[in-house]
Amino acid sequence: MQKDKLNRQAIGILAGYLLQFIAGIILNLFVTLPNSHPGDSGDNYFARSWHSLVWSMSGSGGWTLSFHAILALLLVLGSSSLAAIAIMKKDKSWRIAGSIAALLTIGAFFNGMSFIDFNKDVSSLIMAVCWVGAVSSLVIGLLISVAKPST
Repeated sequence: MQKDKLNRQAIGILAGYLLQFIAGIILNLFVTLPNSHPGDSGDNYFARSWHSLVWSMSGSGGWTLSFHAILALLLVLGSSSLAAIAIMKKDKSWRIAGSIAALLTIGAFFNGMSFIDFNKDVSSLIMAVCWVGAVSSLVIGLLISVAKPST
């Protein structure tokens, strides 16, 4: 039964990744970030990114950016939770797939903050590559989980 819960959680996270993809495309095509905002200057990356994250989630950058930032944080928490539960339950396939997805989601999250901080296209590229890897990892995890009989 635990495998079914992990499968359902993974499907929910995949739905979140789909929404994140749509929000990211809308942002990319129709939203221009202002040149000046909290987090656009400073020496400390983490302080800068924290200010950018709070600004993004506050709605000051528009509803699409706010939705994208809040959903990103939820995806980090959800994918990390999936990995942690799989590790505690000693489910090997989900432990690997969930951990890879969580690490890549965290990578996408930090590169999203870097994009807001520095407005460099390479951060957007890395964010997208991490997204593809995280989605692929969960899809592979689901395929393996469904193919294996429950114990």
